[in-house]
This record gives sequence, C-alpha cells and structure tokens, in this order.
Amino acid sequence: MGGKAALIVIAGFSSIVMLLGANNSNISQTVNRTFVNHYTEEIAHQIAVSGANIACNRFFVTPAWSPSNVGVSNASYNGGTLDVTTQVVDASKGRIRVVSTGRYMGMARRITIVMQASTFGKFALFVNSMGTGGAYYPSGTYIDGPVHINVPFKSGVPDPAQTFRVDGGTYNGKVTSDLMWTAAGGKAKPNFNEGFEANVHVTLPDEFDAKLKDAVTTGSYDQYGTHSLGFKFTDNKNVACVFGSNSSGEGTITYKEYALNDSAFHNTKDRIPTSLFTANGTCTDPTAAAAAGWVTKRFPELVASGKNFNGALYLKNGNIAMRGEVNGKITVGAVHVNTSTGVPVAAPAVASGTKAYWNVNRWEYHSVSPHTSYGNVWLDGDITYKTDPFVDASSDDMLGVVATNYIFASDNPRNNTTKLITSGSYFSKFKGATTENLYNLPNMKIDAGTLLNWEYKGGWTEGAAQLTTTTSGRGYDQIYKYDKRLLKDSPPFYPATGALSILSWLEE
Repeated sequence: MGGKAALIVIAGFSSIVMLLGANNSNISQTVNRTFVNHYTEEIAHQIAVSGANIACNRFFVTPAWSPSNVGVSNASYNGGTLDVTTQVVDASKGRIRVVSTGRYMGMARRITIVMQASTFGKFALFVNSMGTGGAYYPSGTYIDGPVHINVPFKSGVPDPAQTFRVDGGTYNGKVTSDLMWTAAGGKAKPNFNEGFEANVHVTLPDEFDAKLKDAVTTGSYDQYGTHSLGFKFTDNKNVACVFGSNSSGEGTITYKEYALNDSAFHNTKDRIPTSLFTANGTCTDPTAAAAAGWVTKRFPELVASGKNFNGALYLKNGNIAMRGEVNGKITVGAVHVNTSTGVPVAAPAVASGTKAYWNVNRWEYHSVSPHTSYGNVWLDGDITYKTDPFVDASSDDMLGVVATNYIFASDNPRNNTTKLITSGSYFSKFKGATTENLYNLPNMKIDAGTLLNWEYKGGWTEGAAQLTTTTSGRGYDQIYKYDKRLLKDSPPFYPATGALSILSWLEE
C-alpha cells in the first residue's frame, strides 16, 4: 500500500504542477493582453489629447481657425492616426464643438470639447477709458461680479488724468486692470474679495457690431436647413420700442419708427406714452396705438414665414428708446457708422455749461441731439425680465444692448422720481451709462442725503466712463447686481473679447 500511496502522491503532485503551469500560462497571457490593450488605449488616448490641445491652441491663437478647413483627417501621428473636426453648435453665442479622435492598432479614443467665445457680457463692469467728466466710485461702492479697467486703478483723489478713481468700496469678483497704484491722500484701499490682477489689457473691438449685423443680414442655417435671421429696423430712423408679452405668454415687441427730423422723438415725456403702455409693456389700447403708428409683433413674426428668429434687433444710423419687460433672449443694437467707410462714429462730448438743444420747453444740457447724433439708446423706464433670474434661477430671459455712443437714463417724470431698474448686458463702444440732461435736472434726492438708485441688474461695458450724478443732488447712485448667468452665458450675438473659453472636456 505504501508504494501505491507514493505513486498516487507523485501522480497528484504532477497533476497539480501541470494545472498550475497551465493556469500560470493563462494568467500570463491575460496579463499580456491586458497590458497590450492598455498600452494601445493609452497611445490612442494620447493621440486624441494631442489633437485636442493642438485644436485649442489654434483657436486661442486664431479664433477663426477651423481644422476641418485645413484637412486634419486621418493624419499620421505617433504611429497612429488623428482626426480633428469642428462644428458651430450655436452661432449666436459663438459656441463650437471640437472632436479629436486618436487611433492606434485598431483602438480608438475620442475627446469632445465645447468652447465658447468670451464676450463682454461676462463683466459686471468694464471701463475702457475715463470720459471727459471722469468717474469716481465712492466708499460705498459694491460690485458683485468680474470687473476690468483698462486704465490705472487708483485709490484716492486727486488723481492724474485717465485713472479709475475709487475711495475704498467692495469688489466681490475678480478685478483686473492695466495697473494698480497704492492708496493716496489717506483714502481707503478697496476690498478685493476675489483678488486683483494687474498688467491686464482687454481691447474693445473696432467691429463690435459685426456679429449682430451679420445676424440680421445673412443669418445662419441649422443642420436641417432652416434659416435663422434677425430683424433690421429701417436705416436712418429713430425707433421707440416697448417689450412685453401677449395673452399666450409669448414675448412681444411694440415699436414705432420716427423720421430723424421728427420732433416727437425728442419729447422724452411722451415718446412712449404712459396712456398706451403699462410699465411691463402691456398695450392698454391697441386700436389707438395702431392708429398712432405703433406695430406689435411676436418675436417669431419679425422674420418671414419659414425662418427662425435668432434674437437680433439692429438699427443703423438712428437712435433707440426702450422700456418694458423682456420675455426671451434678444440683443438690440443702435449703431452710427460713416456711410462711406463703415467706420463707427463717436458722438461729441457736451460740456456741462453748453446748451445742447431745445427740447419741448427748455434747453437740454450734457446730452446729444437725436437730430444729429446717432447710435444712442434712451432708457425711458425700467427694463425688466418676465422671469427674474434673481428670484428664479431657471429664467432664460436675457437682454443685450449694444450702442455706438451714449446709453441714457431718459429725462422724464417717471425716471426723475422713481428708482430705475435696468436688467441685461449693456455695451457702448465710445461712451457709457449716463443721465440725460444731468446738469439741468430737478433735485432727485429722496431724503437729506440719499439719491435715487439706478440698479444695474446685469453688467456694463463702457468705452468711456460717464457721470450719472452730480454733487448738487441730480441723477442716480449706481447699484450693481451682477447676473451670475453671464459667467457662462451671454445675450445672442453680443460683442466678443476675441478669446475662447472651454465649457466642457469629455474623454471617451
């Protein structure tokens, strides 16, 4: 029995060794296959990453670059092949999708990037230069959002020319500027809660209205061949418009075009009659409004049947007056260009003591005449949203206002006695936000030391900072309430900074 037992042990041991050897061989082969697969996947992944980085770099250096236009298809790269394609997925926002696919030894990996043109809408406040009246931001200034100043940012007065003059204040968003000087004259340094970065310059584009103009002239086509187009007011007109909603809850615009020499547009008290329109844009007497030349349209009705309205409204060589409640996403442009060269034309500055023009029953000061200066916007009352994003974060209402020159708080009884609220992103190439007839207004203090507020619920880009108040109690205190949706979103066809930002990066 001992010999048989020995034979059984030997046979069993041999079987175990043989089984272990086979298993080890299988494990080794599995490990090798896993290693090879991982290696090929990693090489394919690295090829895709390289293509994505090359595309991003090309876009950042030259935003108009498109790899599909230069044939980046099945290109040899690092022993494999590379494909990089781009697609415009939202022309109104300059949103682009980049797909980079790397292939190696039969393995494919893909990276999808969504980038968007960075617009001036992202700023709570952007100031390119100081206007003739200068600008001074007192100790109580509070701005909750990104701020950029293209001139030295200095605490204290007196200051050299062309400095952004402040006396303390709180900036609850990152602040960038050409240069930061230390506090002077014992004035307080501002509180930069999100940091300050010097030696940063952002150039205002010369063709600031290019996207908006293209949107109303050529438009764009989607993948189904549907033509999207904006609405162009008649050239060389002044336009008054009221935003609102119809009984079905659809966004509307009611507008009237005036000849440039029509003095009715000059009458800031009755330009948008309160007898015909409520504060939120509802027309109380459609028959009387139509008889007076007012036209009401749902936004989709602004373009021909079979076309989609893309949100662009554009006026060339005229002025726009507006108020009401915006229901939808739109951008309104009022531009003044040289008819021969197409170059933007800056409005003249009017000194405080100069009689600018006769309006109804008095001379207006520190203003411009709608008879001779164009590309201006008058805010005849509140500009609000149907759904307030400060109350309901799901709001998709958004307004952009793009002007060549001034954006005025109109001199009318409503504005001179009531807080003014203006929602949206406002852009002026040469001028900025100011109060019409600033030096000829009544006293607008609501008590011994408090002025009426002008509440900015969005953001402002000013080519040259303007005054909204005087030391004698005329005008408004500025209150900034940043719409945080503007960090990633913007009104359609809003002026771009020339840079792209990455919204998402997906690796598959």
